[in-house]
Amino acid sequence: MGVNLHSKIIVNPFQRQLAAYQLRVNDALVRHLPPKGAKPKRLVEAMHYSVFAGGKRLRGVLALAAGELCHGADDDLTAVAAAVECIHTYSLIHDDLPAMDDADTRRGKPSSHVKFGVAFCEASGPCLVRQAGNDESLQKAAEKNALALGAGHSFIVVLREGF
Repeated sequence: MGVNLHSKIIVNPFQRQLAAYQLRVNDALVRHLPPKGAKPKRLVEAMHYSVFAGGKRLRGVLALAAGELCHGADDDLTAVAAAVECIHTYSLIHDDLPAMDDADTRRGKPSSHVKFGVAFCEASGPCLVRQAGNDESLQKAAEKNALALGAGHSFIVVLREGF
């Protein structure tokens, strides 16, 4: 799951807060994605491989920080942060495909299409987007907090329609 943030000794208050947010985002992703071993197994494996390939989680961190500034509820904010990270991962998966950048690696590891094949990548990316939009807690959070988070009306409509 990327960097083990539990093992770091962090003195700088900014770095400490960033690490705390990153842990919350990672924990939210674990809760909001299908569990490892769920069916279809290979597709879920491809989703987990890409989501937990490392990264700073800055988009999810920003969602948490912005939501806290607006006094959002923690469960709502972590659902939004997980959704943002799922959508970002979708963009990375598809950016690496042969028809796009044709990147063989991402963050020093084989890119998803190299490890799982193009067909699984073309399926796992949209599954991540659908997972982001179908999470019931995210839909409730979006309806309560979308304007505060700057997501606006169209994001809520997309969530309700389920793509």
